[in-house]
Amino acid sequence: MKTTPKLSYLSDIRPYKPEWWVQVKGNKIQASCKKNYLLSLDADCRVGEWKNVENFVITPAGGGYRPTNHPYKLSFMKFTSIEPYEYNNIDMFLDLVEFETILSGQLDNNHLIDVVGQAVDIGEKLTLQCSNGKEKKKIEFTLRDINDERIPCCLWENFADTLESYIEEAQLGVVVCLIRFAKIGSFRSKLQISNAFDTSQLLINPPIEESAALNALEL
Repeated sequence: MKTTPKLSYLSDIRPYKPEWWVQVKGNKIQASCKKNYLLSLDADCRVGEWKNVENFVITPAGGGYRPTNHPYKLSFMKFTSIEPYEYNNIDMFLDLVEFETILSGQLDNNHLIDVVGQAVDIGEKLTLQCSNGKEKKKIEFTLRDINDERIPCCLWENFADTLESYIEEAQLGVVVCLIRFAKIGSFRSKLQISNAFDTSQLLINPPIEESAALNALEL
């Protein structure tokens, strides 16, 4: 009689086993792919879609711009298979970090975070001339939470374009800004949140409980 494989949570994955049956619990793990395999695998990786992934390697996660605090990551190989999976769950599986925790300076800046707040004091979009001759767009603003804690923010390139379109709305009412996989950095010796290149995701007025509380704030 064939036995049913034991399921494991992503948080329990380690490199000492050759095979894992993973159960959904909302945990997240980083995945990487060598440039040589992007052409064959990229089309199968779509944000928000559930997939069945087979034939990958589990390796230690390190370096900067890490989207999770999981000690390991999935490394896709030439023979990795990514197929559609019949599962439906619209939960965003956010790991929102409190402003007080961010401002404490105790977080590891190599890890990207999820943060949500009211966008206030939105400045004008600026175009900067970089040393390599290229131009970069940026927009600075402040994120405010329900306790009126505030964090300086700066978004670059396409993220700056998106927020710029909400400047007028922010002057007339509340604009809730959710930045997924945001980078904690500093500017002129002061803590600042920014997008981590194209890894980050920017959602304006997202359909989450925190938006309702932020919309109730007085301007």
